[in-house]
Amino acid sequence: MLLAALGWLAPATDSLALELREDPATDPHAGPVDGRASISAPWTGSGSRPPRARTWISVDVAGSSYAMTDLNDAIRKANAEAGSGVAQQREVLSGFGLGGTLGAELGSGVGLGIGVDRLYGRSGAGGPSEDFSMELSAYGLRVFGSLPISRTNAGSVFVGGSMGVLVATGWVRSEVAGVGRYQADLDGDGPLLELFLGADLALYPSAGLEFNAGYRHARVDYVTLGDLEWWDLDYSGVFARTGLRLRLAGLP
Repeated sequence: MLLAALGWLAPATDSLALELREDPATDPHAGPVDGRASISAPWTGSGSRPPRARTWISVDVAGSSYAMTDLNDAIRKANAEAGSGVAQQREVLSGFGLGGTLGAELGSGVGLGIGVDRLYGRSGAGGPSEDFSMELSAYGLRVFGSLPISRTNAGSVFVGGSMGVLVATGWVRSEVAGVGRYQADLDGDGPLLELFLGADLALYPSAGLEFNAGYRHARVDYVTLGDLEWWDLDYSGVFARTGLRLRLAGLP
């Protein structure tokens, strides 16, 4: 006797085959039966396998606002003490960045990867006999993840986050006529956290554009200038990042 209802079987492969044989000894009136039932269990409604994971690299540019509360307070105080007859030093309120990422998009649309960012900031003041400048660059190394909100053949919209470390790598230089030149490097590191909303747009099968924007917390609480302790550097603020994404290969 053949089973007729097999819908409760959970799909585990592209198709399952079930072979049933009746023993003539159990039914003397029945001849030998070789019954075969086939159950189709496709991965999707269209019968295709789930999308493979894809690896990619990207290069991007970014713009960011910076908090720099302690440093800007010191700049405003120095400008006030110098008076209006002296060149005023610029506050550090924003900067741009360059970066790159290596990541993978899983079949479910979840993204994982690592990224490297170079943040830039600069300030200074100059006059006939004195020049003062600060290069406030920093490197960020982060791991990130993203979850899709919407996906189509043309691209996707996602939310994500990053965590990592930010390392200050800038310098301060002062040059006074008749006195000489002084320069010392900045050093320090601190945590880096990001939350962002983003989108990517496919231009070709192997290339596309990406965009994300959000808020970054990145503060170096202990900074040294040469052998001296310096002001904290706070790169926290809103940011926007855009770039070109290149597909490398699919994963099994």
